[in-house]
Amino acid sequence: MLRRKAPHYQHRFRNVKNAAYAWRQMVFFLSLLSQSEQEDFGHWAQQHLAAQPRRIAEPFAPSLTRLLAAIEEQASPLPGRVFLGWAVGSHWLLGAPGPERGSV
Repeated sequence: MLRRKAPHYQHRFRNVKNAAYAWRQMVFFLSLLSQSEQEDFGHWAQQHLAAQPRRIAEPFAPSLTRLLAAIEEQASPLPGRVFLGWAVGSHWLLGAPGPERGSV
């Protein structure tokens, strides 16, 4: 979903919102696992993210860092970034919106 670049900023933003929804579902299901299973997932997620294109891996790294810190039960404040599907202004996953085709 996020690997494919949608032609318009609104479509890309909708993809981010959908990805954030999926992220929240993942966090819920992770909460049902044992600590060792969560840690196993964390190791897999790090390897999987490292295999992604740089334009995907770099922006997502802070969110994965925060998730891994939560899995490791680090004290607050947790490092990294919360992955939300909304933002004031442009979303950090998308950068600044470019001009749309046909806009003035």
